[in-house]
Amino acid sequence: MSALEQSDPRKGDRSATKVRAVRVSDDLWEAAQARAAENGESLSDVIRRALIAYTGLQGTTGVVGRIDRQ
Repeated sequence: MSALEQSDPRKGDRSATKVRAVRVSDDLWEAAQARAAENGESLSDVIRRALIAYTGLQGTTGVVGRIDRQ
């Protein structure tokens, strides 16, 4: 496994995070994608940040494999 695969949770060890499915209307999803793109971030980043705020888990990035504690 290359150094990139070891450091990038999107490659190599797929157990770092799991793909989740949610039901969201097309208009909400598309508006959220557009706003995330305007801000230079992914919709996954936006959703993780919202879930962290909702749960109160402020000390985590929500992504195993990145520096998870700040």
